[in-house]
Order: sequence, then structure tokens, then C-alpha cells
Amino acid sequence: MNKKNEVGKDKKVEKVDISKQSENEEFDIKDIYTPLSVAKKEIWRRWNDKVLRKKVEDFLGGELPEVFKKEPRAALFRFMTTPNLEFQIASDTARLLDLNFIFMEFLNDKFCTRNQDKLHLGKMIFFHQKNGEDACINDRKKIIDLEKCDGEYFKKIKTVWGEDFIKFHHRIFNEKYKKIDTFDVSEFKTNGESAYDVYLKVFALFICNGVLFENYFVGSNKDEKKFTFDVVKPAFDRIQEIFGLRPLIVPLVSYKVDGDIFWQYYPDDLINKIDLDK
Repeated sequence: MNKKNEVGKDKKVEKVDISKQSENEEFDIKDIYTPLSVAKKEIWRRWNDKVLRKKVEDFLGGELPEVFKKEPRAALFRFMTTPNLEFQIASDTARLLDLNFIFMEFLNDKFCTRNQDKLHLGKMIFFHQKNGEDACINDRKKIIDLEKCDGEYFKKIKTVWGEDFIKFHHRIFNEKYKKIDTFDVSEFKTNGESAYDVYLKVFALFICNGVLFENYFVGSNKDEKKFTFDVVKPAFDRIQEIFGLRPLIVPLVSYKVDGDIFWQYYPDDLINKIDLDK
């Protein structure tokens, strides 16, 4: 960690050797989560603890995002802001917490077809739902050349009709919903920090500055399981050790739907935003 990451008198945060973390180590992923009803009360208790907030600020140095300074936030951390079903669920859950919502992005990343979240930014699935009936898939659209873009930075990708990939997702979001606050987590990765370093900073935000909406599905996806064991869990444990508190993480959907991707579907009224004929 660099000098910005200081906690009180502890001038150096020891880094966990994630290479020693066993991929097969058994832990209950549900232990990471905080029930929504608990988080709703706990976030304000922590926010009103000025000593705790100062400790988080010291840990992050000058990197505490402005949007987290005035009030605690409910946050969804994904690769880019996009109006899929997951956003709708997160937005509704934020209202249950009585917290203003923020979309955390990681725009300085690469597209990867093995990652389901990334894949379905480029291969969009549209659903139709009427009068409370079960949602049904209406259409699928590949908006980028998946094979050609595999391994390419998001910022360099164009849609098949020539529109900037990131700007497309932002455009359809802003056309469907009002503009919301966003934060690019890429700002936490400016000095060659590892994924573990970045997650330390991310989880520090949810000690007292916000509540994170997240699901870690380790049962159906080997890559996500490895990332959870190698990065997420060690960073979560380290932040808990530093502050004596667990980051506030509320699951958006039940762990029982591990393997389903319904939250990555898009409302079918967005199909007309795609111009495949150009």
C-alpha cells in the first residue's frame, strides 16, 4: 500500500499474501452479508461516529470520493452504468434503505467473454413482462464483435454501428432514467495497485460511508469463485481487522439463484436504442 493508506498510528497496512489463500478453503459466503434491516440502522450509527469516519478518511488519504462525504450512499459496483434489471433491483433496494443511490463503475478494465457481467454488456438479453407475469426473453443482440473485442479495454471498443461502447450504455441509461451519481473506481488504481489493493479501498467505503449491494456467486462460476477466494475474501477480512467492523454488504438477490443471470436482462423497450443497420 502507498503512504495514502494510513490508519491512525498504523503507518503501514500489511498486505495479505493472497498466494497462500487456498482456493478450496471452505467458508460460508453468506457470512460476508449483512441483512438489509440491520444495515439500515447500522449505517447511520456508524455515519454518526465521527471517530470512525476520521479513521476511514485517514485510511483512504485523499482518495475518499466527494460523493461519499456528505451522506452515506447505497451503491452498486459494476463495470459500467447500464439500465439492466439489476439496476432496477438495486434502485428499489436503495429506497428501502432510505439512502441515495450511486453507481460505481470500473471503466478502465478489459472486456472478457469468460466474465458473465462483461459478456452481457456486449451480448444484451431483452425481456418482456406484462401485468406481473413471469418475465420472458424477447430477444438477444450482439452489439459488439465479441471475439474481436475479447481482451480489449472498454474505452477502445466500438459497437457494431460505430458508437463508443461505454457511451452507448451511458446513453441508454440516461434516456431511460434520470442522471444519477457515479464514481469510477479506476481512480483507486492509478499507481499500479493490485485488485486486492483496490478492494481494500472499496470495502473501506462501506465501513461507514455507504452500503454495498452485491452477490458473490461461488457455486456456479469457477472464475468468480477464484476471484472471491483470492481477492474479495482476503480484502474483506483485512478491512474488518483494521476497523473492527464488517463492511456493510447487502445481497440483492437470494444466494439460491446462483447460476441464474436474469438480473442481467434489459427491458425490451430498449431494443430500439440499438442501431444494427448502420
